[in-house]
Amino acid sequence: MACFSTNPFPMGSGCVLSTPTVARPRSPATGCAAWPPWPCASPVALEPSRPLVVDHPLEAAGRTVRITALSFGNPHCALLLERPAEDALIAVLGPALEGHPFFPHRTNVEFVSVIDPGQVRARFWERGVGPTSASGTGAASAAVAAILAGRANRHLRVVCDGGTLEVEWPEGGSVFQTGEVEILFEGEWLA
Repeated sequence: MACFSTNPFPMGSGCVLSTPTVARPRSPATGCAAWPPWPCASPVALEPSRPLVVDHPLEAAGRTVRITALSFGNPHCALLLERPAEDALIAVLGPALEGHPFFPHRTNVEFVSVIDPGQVRARFWERGVGPTSASGTGAASAAVAAILAGRANRHLRVVCDGGTLEVEWPEGGSVFQTGEVEILFEGEWLA
């Protein structure tokens, strides 16, 4: 959705673009000097018939890891680590968890370390892509996993390779995010 928040309308135009998502149509504001908190959604179980998976042991790449699995319209698997994930760990566990049989439609993977109750460090393995520097729903998943584990406040900063997001998950509410949007590249749709 962040890419829609700057395109196709010029900054400052005040135009609103609505796009369908799994959860509901979404309409990010465009051209705001100070971004309003963005309602990401409420975390739900990967499948309606299953409960939310929290601190679940899973065998992957020859080791046992503990995961929190949830969905924001796309599947996420968060691992809480004692220190920020190194590239080598992401390169091994990212693809092993993405394609794990526990996730029949594959999954995004978040490597999360709690710096303090108000801040987590997150790195990402995006399904079908590999390592990425940022992810909105990945940052939400990282925050929710840390909150569910009782290791983070309900309002915290998620520090990613590509920048920092403020994430808030009020009791019984949706997850909200506030952060910068930056144009990394531009392109045109071919007819």
